[in-house]
Amino acid sequence: MPSLKQMSNIKYKPMKRLSTSNGFTMLELMITIAVIAILTGVAIPSFNITLKNNRLVNKSNDIVTAMNFARQTAIGRGVVTFVCHSNNADTSTPTCDGGSSSDWNTGVIIYSAPARTIVTGERDYVDGSDVLVQQFDFNDDDEITITQADNNDYVSFRSNGLLFDDSDELIFTVCDNRTGETGRMVRVSIAGKISTQETTCT
Repeated sequence: MPSLKQMSNIKYKPMKRLSTSNGFTMLELMITIAVIAILTGVAIPSFNITLKNNRLVNKSNDIVTAMNFARQTAIGRGVVTFVCHSNNADTSTPTCDGGSSSDWNTGVIIYSAPARTIVTGERDYVDGSDVLVQQFDFNDDDEITITQADNNDYVSFRSNGLLFDDSDELIFTVCDNRTGETGRMVRVSIAGKISTQETTCT
């Protein structure tokens, strides 16, 4: 053990005090709030635009899915198959709403009519006679419209997958309530091929 004399010669260093934080100054706090406000002002409009654009894409995909399904049904079953827009596609007894609206936004029904001759003006779905194949409810969105360029209420595919009315392609335009914004266009070619592209809404 060290002697008392040796212990008296030991030098002890004083303990350092822990530094304390004084927090934010008023200037730093104001700068932080200003930066957050600027970032929020930039981010929220950008997020809203992205959200609206995604909704347009989803709606155009609804049309693409329905048209592809109808075409594949026509080929697979070997019968003319129809698509019509319907405002009650989610019910047990859906009907075509041709003539009452030209908007395809609400939904569609797909059906075939093997028991009757298909001529112009005889394309409405007949419950009990026609075969209801599928129903697509598009979850009606008041801000989005889906219009067919020629105001057709029906689209029909032959058993070989071609459009029944093969005089020209069919074009659907998907737009929302913005003016001059980029919308979506769905093309159904004479051969029955379905494609999408961007378009300018008016």
